[in-house]
Amino acid sequence: MDNVDRTLVIWIKDGDYRKEILKMLEEKPMLPSEVAERLEIHRSSTSRLLKRLKEKGLIENITSESRTVEYSLSKKGKKYLTCIS
Repeated sequence: MDNVDRTLVIWIKDGDYRKEILKMLEEKPMLPSEVAERLEIHRSSTSRLLKRLKEKGLIENITSESRTVEYSLSKKGKKYLTCIS
C-alpha cells in the first residue's frame, strides 16, 4: 500500500455503503437512482454518499448531453478499491 492514505482506507471500510458503491461503479457507470435501487436505500442518502466519495476523489461524474449525471470510479478510486479488496 505505497502512497496510500491509511485514514482514507479506514474511512472507506467504516462506511456502510462506501466500499459497495466503489465496487458497483467499477463494473459500470451508474445513475444515482440505480445506485439507490441496488443498495435499497433512499435517494437522498445515496446523493450524500456519492457527494462525499466525489469530494475524496474516489469517483467522478459524467454528464451527458441530457444533463443526466452518471458516476464512475476514478483512477484514485480504483487504486483504493484494490487496497481494500
